[in-house]
Amino acid sequence: MELEKYTVKVTAVGIDIAEPLESTCHANNGSYYKIYVLKHAKEVHYVGLAKQKIKARFNGSFRAYQLKKEKGVSVYNGYSGYKWIETFISKKDELELFVFAFPDKVKKDDRNFMESIEAEVVFLVRSNFPYNWPKSQHEVHFHNIEGAKEIAAQIFEDINK
Repeated sequence: MELEKYTVKVTAVGIDIAEPLESTCHANNGSYYKIYVLKHAKEVHYVGLAKQKIKARFNGSFRAYQLKKEKGVSVYNGYSGYKWIETFISKKDELELFVFAFPDKVKKDDRNFMESIEAEVVFLVRSNFPYNWPKSQHEVHFHNIEGAKEIAAQIFEDINK
């Protein structure tokens, strides 16, 4: 598992992700799984899983958010973008983005294992912070798979250093 940190800013025209100074650009790789965590002021707003590039994932969510605002309905089968977009679109604040890449350890078809890690991170947030669930979380998929709790514990530790 490899960690990269980014800053994210939500603007009226999209989501900007600032590249770290030294990076292997795991967030820009679409060939393996990544767990990502968005934080603001020490609060976790979202824990997600992606195989596609993070920028593509965020831009798709932003387009869904814009269409919902413009047309008043969800155009993508009920999906209207991340909840945190609405929270941060008019603020000057930046979010912290932690990207945990799994280029070697997880087979490309092992989605259930990755969903298990994601859910365990969400559970750790819920168990350890007074605000309970990540502020903008909307779903998790639990699978009791051996090894996921240990990886989630390391991710939780890394986002709270």
